[in-house]
Amino acid sequence: KSVQAVSLPENIKLILNLQSFKAMIDPDRITQVLVNLISNAKDAMPQNGGVITVSSKKVDDESFVIMVEDNACGIDPESLKRIFEPLFTTKLKGIGLGLPIVKEIVEAHNGQITVESTVNVGTVFTVKLPIA
Repeated sequence: KSVQAVSLPENIKLILNLQSFKAMIDPDRITQVLVNLISNAKDAMPQNGGVITVSSKKVDDESFVIMVEDNACGIDPESLKRIFEPLFTTKLKGIGLGLPIVKEIVEAHNGQITVESTVNVGTVFTVKLPIA
């Protein structure tokens, strides 16, 4: 559902690799997390487009992960240190609240969010959440 909330241009391919399982989460809040991460990936894409992969899988009986991966421009190391800080943005029209809110939602679910990025290669956000 959250994946459909983001409109993507034709030159950006979305790949879904979702494992089915039950978890005790607030679907609206987790939808907000995914919409933000997918939108950020879309915004980071070069003019010629690219690929965004959204995957989920059960890690064990107690937790699962959701990963949003792109092959866009990546995040430079200095910005990477600050992306969860309120009001920090590299976007022309951004206000710097998207990722801090994402982090807050994930932590309110007793989860954690991590990011790995390589400039000119891409970025992976991993959200790890408890199942119950």
